[in-house]
Amino acid sequence: MTSSAASLQRNYSESREFSTDIKNMKHAASRTVTGSHADRFSVYEGTRTCLACHETEAREVHASVHYQWQGDVSKTVGLDTPKAGKLGGMNDFCIYPDINWIGKLTTVNGNQVDGGCAKCHVGLGEKPSTEPTQSQLENIDCLLCHSETYKRRVDMVDGSFRFVPDTDNMTVSLLQAAVDLKSPGNNSCLNCHAFAGGGNNFKRGDLEDAHKNPGVSLDVHMASNAEGGAGLNCLDCHRTTAHRIPGRGTDLRPLDSANEVNCSNCHGEQPHDNRNLDKHTARFSCTVCHIPFFAKTAPTDMDRDWSHNGVLVAEKGLYEPYHQKGQNVQPVYRFFNGLSYFYQFGDATSPGADGKVVMASPLGDIHDPGAKIQAFKHHLATLPMDPENNRLFPMKIGLFFQTGQVDEAIARGVEAVGWEYNGHNFILAERYMGLFHEVSPKSQALSCNSCHDQGNRLDFASLGYTPNATYNGKPLCAACHKDESDEWDQNEFFEKVHDKHVRDKKYDCSRCHTFSSAGQDAPGAPRAATIAATSILETTVSLHGTVHPNSRSTTAVWEYGTDTSYGNSVSVVQSPLTGNSALAVSAALSNLLPNTTYHYRLKATNSDGTASGVDRTFTTKSSTAKCPTCSGEAPIVQNVTFLEGTNCRCSGNTSLTIGPGVTIQNGAQVAFDAPAIRVKNPFHAEKGAVVKMRQ
Repeated sequence: MTSSAASLQRNYSESREFSTDIKNMKHAASRTVTGSHADRFSVYEGTRTCLACHETEAREVHASVHYQWQGDVSKTVGLDTPKAGKLGGMNDFCIYPDINWIGKLTTVNGNQVDGGCAKCHVGLGEKPSTEPTQSQLENIDCLLCHSETYKRRVDMVDGSFRFVPDTDNMTVSLLQAAVDLKSPGNNSCLNCHAFAGGGNNFKRGDLEDAHKNPGVSLDVHMASNAEGGAGLNCLDCHRTTAHRIPGRGTDLRPLDSANEVNCSNCHGEQPHDNRNLDKHTARFSCTVCHIPFFAKTAPTDMDRDWSHNGVLVAEKGLYEPYHQKGQNVQPVYRFFNGLSYFYQFGDATSPGADGKVVMASPLGDIHDPGAKIQAFKHHLATLPMDPENNRLFPMKIGLFFQTGQVDEAIARGVEAVGWEYNGHNFILAERYMGLFHEVSPKSQALSCNSCHDQGNRLDFASLGYTPNATYNGKPLCAACHKDESDEWDQNEFFEKVHDKHVRDKKYDCSRCHTFSSAGQDAPGAPRAATIAATSILETTVSLHGTVHPNSRSTTAVWEYGTDTSYGNSVSVVQSPLTGNSALAVSAALSNLLPNTTYHYRLKATNSDGTASGVDRTFTTKSSTAKCPTCSGEAPIVQNVTFLEGTNCRCSGNTSLTIGPGVTIQNGAQVAFDAPAIRVKNPFHAEKGAVVKMRQ
């Protein structure tokens, strides 16, 4: 984002970000200031002033996801690192924050404006590091969340871009802003979260600038009491402990707090005082009925296409990516068991049957105990891809914003991460984003007929609710009685059938469907789901899946081999598993053959039974290790090592001498071919090496 950085530098005589304002602050001290810290200090020297009393709190912030932009990935599947987040992760909006951190952008009108993903980071411009050094602690910008009147801007300080107080655009002095501190309000949260992805409501779809003063129809929780709403603040639901903020949603990699944000925290598990409605809560998130539409005020980005050059936004003087927006959008619905899959930066893409690459997706299905149907925004994006190894490419987004030239932004992005650039293709990607805000008043919630009795809000077939065709070898309805499907008209069929069989006869769902009623199969046999293979190299790979122990101690293994008989197995790292929720499991395989297709599946076993996930495949990379020169009229192969991953052939027209000093490593394949072959010791073939001699 700093392609014009050299021309934007300013010479500062002061050594710190806040030094330019010290003089003004000392004058301000002679005037009356008010607020929670008005009697605590008379000069504000940046975060070092806060640290005098609040070093413990600063260390808490430093360790949090809001500062690190990484955290615990125990709720994710498909990532090979113990921590992950925005930093180090690829997304389908602004692509890759690591190389787009902070800088100045030049508009088409020649104006300088702030740029970079760090505009929404709670630091002063230095990238976060894991060690809480003094520099890192002083990099925390306490005022960003705790002062309602503070503003900041990007400037060059000692040769680096940093945030400094923007006193020209503040309505009070910096000292007044620094002493009037509060617990973060909704505006502090929305200033970043409502504008993620480049503009108002572009990214989330259910968080927009209008939430700063919402009406009850926009959000019944955040609307004021005077408007007829609950008057809640963000922190009423996201109850913070030690600066750790709970609430991961479904498409955030890190988990900042083990505390969960659920509707039941306030409303209980059966909030309706209506048996027919309350029975839905075992399988349905409240969001399904109570968020019938999202992006109610500001339209949201639904399809972002990076294959086009940028579109100039006249009022900004900058280019935006070509994107299609939607307003009053109907959600899509998927099961969610609390775990999410994510694409891992640098991996080769694995498009699904529909040709799309999944960037983030909820896991779980109708057979998964505890999984619930939830409302989602389904975002599409056309992303740049390496034509040689199919990994997604990063981009220099600041360059794109200034010029609108996508090809150059891709090339410079690839260069910035140290990859080789050989042109690019594009591929369609998708992300499912959980919806939790813009809850409608109950009078605007979905009715029963929205889904049942010819309602089409839910695609029951795709969710797994299609009835079995037969029962005991006979057509389903005729297996127990004559076909009575015409007894009720379609406007009452669903209700009548279920009243008769479920309410009156107490049949379990499994009588007519492939699944049991929620909670009826626990404790019991486990569930296993094969999800993905990542970090695929010549001889190694990481396998990922999920296991639901179903309240029994459960062991799990990966079965793998070159066909569906597998023949090999390895325990998951997390085995044995316990509990009553889906858990992410993984294992690393080694000593594989290069350029070979392997089948793999996850198998889980407990005292009530065994379950296996679906069979999937991965293909190891072709070997990059080189073979020694070992062919000719009568070659002598000596003092060489055939490296792991090599597939070599040594041939002689008349003869071939092998050794002395020849080693063939595990994972290497070597064929020796000559009319006459002589072997001289030392000659060593490690276990796992494949050696063929043909005379």
